[in-house]
Amino acid sequence: MRTIASHERPALDRRAKWAESIIERGRQAGPLPVYGSDEWAALSTTDPRFVASVAVAAECWRDAGTPETIRRTAELEIMAAEQVTRGERSAAFAELAGSVRALASIPTQTELATRRAVVSV
Repeated sequence: MRTIASHERPALDRRAKWAESIIERGRQAGPLPVYGSDEWAALSTTDPRFVASVAVAAECWRDAGTPETIRRTAELEIMAAEQVTRGERSAAFAELAGSVRALASIPTQTELATRRAVVSV
């Protein structure tokens, strides 16, 4: 998690309080439509729910561009890619092992020669 520096806290507090007040004002006017939905687009821009829906969407994405969030997202994507690669390698190895087992049941030239010798006696 990101550590918030003391000089950032007042701005964070102001932003959080502003968002809370806008969202609460919108909720008092009624249910908030999802930002960008047809219901949202039908609202008047003077309807408090219009701005409240925008604030909800903004709050959802507020930390998406921070270096810490970007780094963590990249770490998760790398771990997921590595997991996919391990799965693909396991599947390829299982297929190879199956092929080796199938080949193991085929007699060698020496075994065939021995069998022929026994039959021809």
